Amino acid sequence: MALILLTGPTSEPVTLDEAKTHLRVDIDEDDDLIEALVATAREHLETISRPRVAMVEQTWRYVADEWPPSSKLELRPYPLRSVESISYTDAAGAATAVSSGDYIVDTTSRPGRVVMRNGWPAATLREINGLAIEFKAGYGTDAAAVPLPLRQAVLLLTSHWYETREPVLTSGAVGKEIPLTVKALFASWRQDV
Repeated sequence: MALILLTGPTSEPVTLDEAKTHLRVDIDEDDDLIEALVATAREHLETISRPRVAMVEQTWRYVADEWPPSSKLELRPYPLRSVESISYTDAAGAATAVSSGDYIVDTTSRPGRVVMRNGWPAATLREINGLAIEFKAGYGTDAAAVPLPLRQAVLLLTSHWYETREPVLTSGAVGKEIPLTVKALFASWRQDV
């Protein structure tokens, strides 16, 4: 099983102006750095979340070597917005698209899921990556749709990385990791599965 990001977000959960206001930066020379830090903070927070979260809409492909054991398949990252297509390649190499009438998409559950109405097809999948599901995940297409605690976590982590260009702050012999405020804000989006 693998998850492949096909199309990343077209915007970030925090705008450059919001980040600069939060950082109290009024020069333009650091704009590229700040935008890179915002994107990196978003991607880092999405990656460490459990189940994985997508802040702004992204397109993903789930691939698997075998049919799922159940007719219900959870799709991550969360929240699931839509399933664009389900297809499979059989052992003979023939590709087949599954009709959207053959499955139900659950965008309410966390994580979202696809449910096959009559189970998975009876075909034997090719040895590797025989099943492919393309789907969209994220809260929306722009920053306004992203929950405020997630946006604040991106701002705080961006600020931390902007102010501290080293991976660990040291004060004497004691080192500090990412500020607790970021972890606390992000805790409700993290579940160990």
